[in-house]
Amino acid sequence: MARPDDSVSKFMDQITAIWSAPRPFILALVSLAALIVGGSYWLFDWRYSGIIGHLESRIKLTEAQRDDYKTKLGGATPDEAKAKLEALQRIVYTAIGSKWEPLTKDEIERLGSTLETIPAKFLNILYENQLGKDFAQTLLEAFKKAKWREVYLSQTGGLGVGLAVSRGTGTALKIKEALEASTKLHPALQYPEEDESGGLFVIVGINPAAQ
Repeated sequence: MARPDDSVSKFMDQITAIWSAPRPFILALVSLAALIVGGSYWLFDWRYSGIIGHLESRIKLTEAQRDDYKTKLGGATPDEAKAKLEALQRIVYTAIGSKWEPLTKDEIERLGSTLETIPAKFLNILYENQLGKDFAQTLLEAFKKAKWREVYLSQTGGLGVGLAVSRGTGTALKIKEALEASTKLHPALQYPEEDESGGLFVIVGINPAAQ
């Protein structure tokens, strides 16, 4: 069994051997150590340079998007841009309104049954724009179910806002009451003072629901 003194002695002999080794050997060890340190530094530098480069690219992209946003908005703040957008939406709703929801199958059936109790007349269903076309077609379907044979559908401008039935207080009023009893709709009675011989109309104007 080796004594502690022997281990110490062997270690010191190894140190002495290293120091007494030829200079090229010492230089090789130093060069190897420098290479390891230098390689580690290069590896960390390459890694963090990539991360920093990526962050700089993201920052430049964000700044470019910000500048583009400012250019498109004419320098307006987000709150100012929101106010402008809301004003534009109000203009659009005033001009064309929002979509009228078509009648459901149940509503068509109920309305058709109620309209059957009203003597059929010549009737025009008018709609302002494409946002009311599908709804107007379901109204036509209900009148057809009630066997109103002279009911016609057409598009025309300048009808105003909302849903209305026209004219007089006879058949027009009964149609208005049938719509209210069979659906969620509450049409206005238009030109109640006029005689219905001038023509009966169901008018689908601009829908103001989304304003």
